[in-house]
Amino acid sequence: MSHSWNLGRTRTMVWFAAVLGGLLLLVRGDAGRDARAEEKPPDTVGLTVRVYSGQRDNPKLVMVTLLSNGKAVRSRQLDAGWFTSEKTDKEVTWDDLPVGAYELQFQADGYEKSVYQIALSKDDKQLRVGVPEMKKVGIGDDPTFRHLVERVTKLEGANAELRGMAARLQKEIDELRKR
Repeated sequence: MSHSWNLGRTRTMVWFAAVLGGLLLLVRGDAGRDARAEEKPPDTVGLTVRVYSGQRDNPKLVMVTLLSNGKAVRSRQLDAGWFTSEKTDKEVTWDDLPVGAYELQFQADGYEKSVYQIALSKDDKQLRVGVPEMKKVGIGDDPTFRHLVERVTKLEGANAELRGMAARLQKEIDELRKR
């Protein structure tokens, strides 16, 4: 009788261990799913910016800056010339950008800054953007050019004074030679 009692007790313990193990696996499985859900990377998108050769009066070199919340995230200088140099490219691709709102700024010497507002969504796999046609800044609007014009004007005035003085001195020399 004690033998059958031990057998019944063993079966009960095995059954209890199996139920407890199953519950443990069930709980661990739910926790594992939650952990995997937290580990899921955020939705990301790729962005390609390209400059095209021969676009009217566009500059040869364009600095492209990508901003998020007013802060520069990435930037690259692009070359619109027929022959690209070793340090510049015609296009740049930025992969794995988090979904959200961005600003693209395009800057070049002698041209007004152009700005694009873009929104990257999870439906975008790879967004392509071309450098916009840029408006030339009038030469008179450039502060460096205005400064140079002021300096040249002053130098021309000083040069005119020196020429006048040189002409008077030459006249005096000629009169002294006649005596």
